[in-house]
Amino acid sequence: MSTPKLSPDGARIAYTTLSGQLEIWNRAAGTFEVILPSVSTQVSTPQWTPDGQRILVVDNERINNRFREGYNKLRVIDLATRSATFHAVAPAPRQISERDEGAAALSPDGGKLAFIMDSRLYVIPVDASGTPLGEARRVGDDIADLPSWGGDSRTILYKSAERVRSVRVDGSHTRDIPIKLEWRQAVPQGRTLIHAGSLWDGVGTSLRHDVDIVVHANRIVSVAPHSAHAADVPVVDASGLTVMPGLIETHLHPLSLYQGGQFGQVAQLMLSYGITAAQSVGGPLHQSVELREALAAGNLLGPRLFVSPPLWEGNRQFYSFARTLRTPAIAELEIAKAKRFDADFLKSYVRAPIPIMARIAQGALDLRVPSGTHMVQPGAATGLGGTTHLSATQRMGYGWSKSLARAITYQDAAEVYGKGDFFLIDTLFSAGALAGLDPGIVTDPRFILVPPNFVPGLQNAQPPTATQLASIINDATQQAKVRAAGALVANGTDSPLVVPGISLHLNMRGAALVQGNLAALYSVTRDAARVALVDKDLGTVEQGKLADLIAVGGDPLLDLRAAADVRFVVKNGRVITQDEILAPARTPQQLEARQQALAAQARLCHDEPQHCETGGEHAH
Repeated sequence: MSTPKLSPDGARIAYTTLSGQLEIWNRAAGTFEVILPSVSTQVSTPQWTPDGQRILVVDNERINNRFREGYNKLRVIDLATRSATFHAVAPAPRQISERDEGAAALSPDGGKLAFIMDSRLYVIPVDASGTPLGEARRVGDDIADLPSWGGDSRTILYKSAERVRSVRVDGSHTRDIPIKLEWRQAVPQGRTLIHAGSLWDGVGTSLRHDVDIVVHANRIVSVAPHSAHAADVPVVDASGLTVMPGLIETHLHPLSLYQGGQFGQVAQLMLSYGITAAQSVGGPLHQSVELREALAAGNLLGPRLFVSPPLWEGNRQFYSFARTLRTPAIAELEIAKAKRFDADFLKSYVRAPIPIMARIAQGALDLRVPSGTHMVQPGAATGLGGTTHLSATQRMGYGWSKSLARAITYQDAAEVYGKGDFFLIDTLFSAGALAGLDPGIVTDPRFILVPPNFVPGLQNAQPPTATQLASIINDATQQAKVRAAGALVANGTDSPLVVPGISLHLNMRGAALVQGNLAALYSVTRDAARVALVDKDLGTVEQGKLADLIAVGGDPLLDLRAAADVRFVVKNGRVITQDEILAPARTPQQLEARQQALAAQARLCHDEPQHCETGGEHAH
């Protein structure tokens, strides 16, 4: 159940499933019914008309069968007839900005709809059925998100970047709402000594043995051979383990809810597999900033998070967390908002026009953060920093970096990366088949954190076929070509499209089939930090850097499975054991909730198997 909304009489709850299907829960009967199947990825929060006879959502009306794209429109569902009608709020290509933070809210009296279009707040009158009447009117000039109504149906509350504001529906009486929100980064006090039996520091090509790593607060102050130490310095005994840099996930979408997985659960799973930092490459910005602060403050357990605005699109879009930037002026508004939020990454998505791509590239340079796209060209030519896949969905037709038939990256594409100082975040989706070679995944205590939608696939995983193995090797070979051309290469995953945490290890193993273990490890530590432009602080175990470390069993240089055998994590100087990471999932309430979620997933796969099919995902 996602984005629930109580009916006016309190008897029913309208909500969406995480595939975008609209359902209603009857509170008295304890039953649900499907109102409308999904036509896109996710719809907005449902809005009831005052009479309880209709529901309004923002949905994406697909406009062709050749490519997954359309316009965000108001969709009115008549509950008596189960009929649904799309309504544009303005002539195309103008549309509701997105289906998440830029969606729509119906006034309590049912007569007006507030929504975000072209990154500003608009209001349009609607009749009793929710059908728009007349033209939409812009309410204010400032950038806006997350509209909601006051009880008088005359006042709208909204976010304007970091500010909370209110305005009358006629555009008057705009004012700031003073809200004092404070947080403090969680930093340990004093010194801690970690005695490592072995150390791979992320710099060298071999292990160092019997090493002391001294951490003061959250910084490494020394890395030296083991020796006597002051009696009052706490010692973390890793003498039987290998200490190495914390892993960095370079392709994440921090969605609060996605296909049955909650971000809190996803964050714990990533941390349990040694991921101490994660780079978002597209997500709801207000929610992402909240998550970044909660993780930094220690109120949420998981890796440190580097945030990104939504996927920035052109006239048409698909995902609920994509936003249309139709014109350079709108792009400048969104880039200014990203700067006010101190965003860590900017992503130009598959339909952004070339002038918009160039502005996004400049915005990232202004912020001194990385930027990315799906297209090797015109991505490199517009000044963007790299691609977030080696080859993925796009709309221009000439920007592919792999051939269609054989999935080959040819010399010209590889050299754009290498000679153009254009990074690659690769996502070896084919490497997911390697899960069948590691049956220990499903018996590991950490499996309790795996989101329900991934459980059946992992439980039923079989060793890869010869064809699957050949596909993995082919994909890893193309990545190796880009690296050999001189490009900076990191491995990421596109989580939560694939199973978080575990997939990064599978992708490392896939890359290592061609490039070897050392290159695979660099791609998720040292080189990943360089891609994220955080290598001054992260990616290696050296004096002066932030203390993001993991202690693993075995030697990951010899066997990459050792890198997944995480015994404890050090994030920002804080030592966190696996028991601490798993504790929230082991309470009686959470264990019961997990069983219910797994049962619901099983019913879904039985009753509607199309929701559980794999292999048809689209890269974000």
